Amino acid sequence: MAKSTKTSALGSPRIAHLSSARTSGAITAKYAEALIEGGADVRIFASREKAHEFEGSLVATSAPVLDLPFGKRALARSAFYTARLQLMTMGPKIVIAEDPELLKFAAKYARIARARLVYMPFEYYPGAAYATPELQRRWRLIERRLAPAIAAWIIPGDKIAELYAGAIAPAEVVHVVYNGSPRRVPERAPKLRRALGVGPEVKILLYQGSVQERRGIWDVLGALPLLPSFVHFAVLGMGELNRLREDAASLGLRDRVHVLDAVPQAELSDYTKDADVGLIPIHNTCVSYDLCNPGKLFEYIGASLPLAVSRLTQLEWFVTLHGLGEVFDLRSPSSLAQAVLRLLEDDAYREQCRSRCQRLQATSVCWEVQADKLRRIVLGLCDPSTEVSHGTPGTDAHRPTVLQ
Repeated sequence: MAKSTKTSALGSPRIAHLSSARTSGAITAKYAEALIEGGADVRIFASREKAHEFEGSLVATSAPVLDLPFGKRALARSAFYTARLQLMTMGPKIVIAEDPELLKFAAKYARIARARLVYMPFEYYPGAAYATPELQRRWRLIERRLAPAIAAWIIPGDKIAELYAGAIAPAEVVHVVYNGSPRRVPERAPKLRRALGVGPEVKILLYQGSVQERRGIWDVLGALPLLPSFVHFAVLGMGELNRLREDAASLGLRDRVHVLDAVPQAELSDYTKDADVGLIPIHNTCVSYDLCNPGKLFEYIGASLPLAVSRLTQLEWFVTLHGLGEVFDLRSPSSLAQAVLRLLEDDAYREQCRSRCQRLQATSVCWEVQADKLRRIVLGLCDPSTEVSHGTPGTDAHRPTVLQ
């Protein structure tokens, strides 16, 4: 991709991207690469444990990855001081933080460097299931207190953005950028049915991602006996795979439940496109889950799969708005089975859902469109004609207008 005229004229703006230990390295790398393609000089700062994700071929990125120790023991490591010196000497125009703790850290350095501060959380941290009530309150307070210093909020889902826009941040600086799938993928033979050893007569319900009970995977085991025997369930992912296999066997579903290890991201679409229905049965265990807009949603859309999703605020709104499939009641195998049957028994309806997925992918949610939006927002903040203002915590501040 060619650099934008504005970016070329300004040189290569330097961006310090502070990567959260709670965010997949693949997501950090994906967003960093989009900015690099726009002409930015991006450096990723991550904890030593997180930095290992970027080593070798596990997560591909052309950005340098620097060790940024964080936490109570960070002061005891020389890398703590080295990373901070690198942050200061690189002269960033933009500092990106991916979680509230990093936001607090980044705000200080952005203020010293007279850089723009961008907040890019990939979930709603004040509503995370793994956070104690005290930690949730702390994160909510950090976000609210530092909101005036944030030049742009990059949010993965519409309903999360609604919690921020107009409430603690001006609506014009809160932007939704979906974690979309590429519009252009290599034309290769599908691989899922071959891996499962099944033919076209089998209808495949697919789940891909983290395998945990709170993701609703076991609800699908409860739904399968309510569905015709030619309906199978395929899982691609990581987590409690052995437990899922054992439980499926104990229920007499060994031949209809196929549990595969996660495949490389570059090959994932070869498997996804071979399924019949994409499932997202996640439970509403916390506010963050209720508002989630997961990457698998866009992987399914990119593969033109009709969807069956649990009745969560963001997922129900998105799937219903775009007419992409069915919504089922939480923790209800019977409701899940009914949703799947509505899709499988009506060829015309299923084809409508496929066509809508194709149109949505081609025009708006694919990564090419979303990455361009990301570049316009973030790199648009590098315009030297716009005054840098970090505000005062707890007060309103002047902010540049950025492209929507």
